[in-house]
Amino acid sequence: MKKGLIYLLFALPLTGWSQETDSTSVPPVSPAFYFDYGKAAGSVIPEYQKWEGGFELIFLGRIQGVVELGQWKLNPDAIENGHYWVEGTYTRFGVGYIPYVDAGSRIGVGFRYATSSYSDRGDYTILSGSDLQPDIVETFDRNNLSATWYEAVFYSDKAVNKWLTLGFTFRVRFMQSYDAFDDPNTMIIPGFGRAGDKTVPAVNLFLKIEPF
Repeated sequence: MKKGLIYLLFALPLTGWSQETDSTSVPPVSPAFYFDYGKAAGSVIPEYQKWEGGFELIFLGRIQGVVELGQWKLNPDAIENGHYWVEGTYTRFGVGYIPYVDAGSRIGVGFRYATSSYSDRGDYTILSGSDLQPDIVETFDRNNLSATWYEAVFYSDKAVNKWLTLGFTFRVRFMQSYDAFDDPNTMIIPGFGRAGDKTVPAVNLFLKIEPF
């Protein structure tokens, strides 16, 4: 897995230098806005509220600078005999290399550094196991939590017309740190996924608007 990521980050971009493009048709700086329509479609479910978008600058048609913003508000079935809620926002900063495949298609690789600020709360029932004592309901409410992680990114898109582009991003997230607890631990980190996993793969489906 790690060898494959190293190839994506280093070997694949080098092959792009051998591809010839018409430099006169590529602007020196090209801005774009985009949003994840896959997450937006899933957010029709009340327990699954995810929104994500971003802004990028592409320099000389190849070098990408990215800022991505997102928000999660979830009520997953994460605690046995209980309930769990988590909500928060996250930000990613990154760079990428995007060689042109042809006039309307691009592929690329990149790197992201991400931070998340969130809160979680919930309750769970401790069953007594006998009629001598009643069941005990414990609650928790934790605020001002944070997490950081890194991402390796593979990117591909296809132009619909002059201003609109459809594409996807495959990313692998690598946890750096997060606020952990003994009982119960953080279950979900907005922008990352399950807190107990050191690496998390993910796919984004996006619509990009390139105004210039």
